Amino acid sequence: MAVGAVDDTGLKAYYSSFGPGMDIAAPSNGGLQGITTTSPSVNGDGVTDSFGGTSSACPFVAGVAGLVLSANPELTAAEVRAILKKTARKIDQAGGEYNEEGESPFYGAGLVNAAAAVRMAKGLCMGPDCVAPSDVCQGNCDRNICGICRTDADCKEGLVCQAAPGLAAQVCVAKAPPEGCPTNTTKRGNYCIPNRVFCGTCQAQESCNASDDNCNGEREEELEGCPTAHRCLDRDEDCGPGEVCAATVCVKACKKDADCDGTGRCRKTKTRYGKTKSAKGCGLDPLRACKIACESVASTVEDEARETFTSCMQDGEVSCGTVFSCVGTLLIGTPNSGGQ
Repeated sequence: MAVGAVDDTGLKAYYSSFGPGMDIAAPSNGGLQGITTTSPSVNGDGVTDSFGGTSSACPFVAGVAGLVLSANPELTAAEVRAILKKTARKIDQAGGEYNEEGESPFYGAGLVNAAAAVRMAKGLCMGPDCVAPSDVCQGNCDRNICGICRTDADCKEGLVCQAAPGLAAQVCVAKAPPEGCPTNTTKRGNYCIPNRVFCGTCQAQESCNASDDNCNGEREEELEGCPTAHRCLDRDEDCGPGEVCAATVCVKACKKDADCDGTGRCRKTKTRYGKTKSAKGCGLDPLRACKIACESVASTVEDEARETFTSCMQDGEVSCGTVFSCVGTLLIGTPNSGGQ
């Protein structure tokens, strides 16, 4: 199966490949944090929240396939794949570009749903009504625009449950009317995505979550040490003066390479969906900190080799393209040859 990655905002991870061959999607990194798992980490606690990429999403789906087979060992491989796709939950209907068959070039059939898949494998449910118990509306099933939701079942008829990063939540949204989306909403696909002002959810204080919590237009830039201070939500207006949004990261705006002061090339930016924009920016590497690369070798090489590697990595602040040259400092071979 071809597996796409979804970040913790509930949208396509900026790095995830896409196309008509996509089968299904699974949680990974690319948002505010990645998947937490055991790892030889730099700080020595044996845990990292940097696990991600489709290297994370793919084993996530493989694990659910294992659950399906444990529920019904008689299933064939084709039947397992069919169950995973039939029970996947449609996400990001505003930006997912689902066709008439319910397939998206970014998510395939949708987000993998472990509970629903196991229930179908056991014969407890069939067809499109086979959902996880947590995906069934538990109370107010007629929520209006801006209402917090988990699935479409929570929303008023005609609305869909959509991830809205600017609200740091999933909310019910409406289709865009012919006259266009109202003020304080952003048109995505055929839907109007509201912001905090529209929903009346402005907070007294800012939080470090890539959202303008207090609605002053500055987001968490005012919070010292906030790692998401330069994150954006696919919109150039999320960034500061002289910056543009490249996928999910604010970068310096430019017209030519010389404007980048040697920090990178000046190229057209793209959205998280891989769509090229007219605005140009410098660097364009959303993974500025390759923390996971450092962690992956922290306890697998000799101290001397590790020191050379981490020095080359400049505490993880080099661009991910430079990581490959840094890897060249590590000895590759067998234990007898002195390498790791």
